[in-house]
Amino acid sequence: MNNSQTTIENEPDERLTSEEAKTVRIIEALRDVQQSKGWNVLKETVFDRVASVLEKDIRSEVMSENLDPMKLNRLSGELKWAERYSDLSKLENHYKIQLNNIRLKLYGKKD
Repeated sequence: MNNSQTTIENEPDERLTSEEAKTVRIIEALRDVQQSKGWNVLKETVFDRVASVLEKDIRSEVMSENLDPMKLNRLSGELKWAERYSDLSKLENHYKIQLNNIRLKLYGKKD
């Protein structure tokens, strides 16, 4: 029996198991943060405002006579970031999908 082959075969499973545990911790942390009063304050006063300001800036840039594609791309990227991180439930769903994919590889089934 070749023990080196067994070790090599177990490494991906160990890595996936570690990734599974990390992803579960992230999902739990996102749920905890979403339920906190502090997050609600930040969301209302910072993140929601940032997204609306970026949307306004994008509309202004599109309407300008001298359209700057670099600026438009930068604003679009910032808006995507703001939307992703201002709605933690979307971010949580992203990690749930990752977790399902990890578990599918590990166990051959989805949750």
